[in-house]
Amino acid sequence: MPDKHAAKHASHSPGGSRQAVTVTFAEEQTVKSADAARAELLAAIGGDGQVRVDLTDATAADTGFLQVLIAACRAACLRGRPLTVVGIEGGPVPALMVGLGLIASEQQAPRYFEDLATAERAA
Repeated sequence: MPDKHAAKHASHSPGGSRQAVTVTFAEEQTVKSADAARAELLAAIGGDGQVRVDLTDATAADTGFLQVLIAACRAACLRGRPLTVVGIEGGPVPALMVGLGLIASEQQAPRYFEDLATAERAA
């Protein structure tokens, strides 16, 4: 039985290189699942093409998961790999980010990850 905390699935587009890879996280994403999330994201970043992280079905998140997500964004950018976070609106990650003082309002969450990617590329 799959771990409800782990990534729901990673779908790799056929044809291999330069294709988008989507890593979808569902249900609870917490410190309990941080190692599995990290492994899924590093595997996706290690390939070719764009990495898309889908949080549409995430029902809970904590700082352990958020730390892994931010680190993955940085790692992808440093490797020249585009990484996009989708499905974040209205989910648990923006509320966590507000609570931690990373952003002022939940609506700023998508922009936070876009700005992170830009800052890492410029560094």
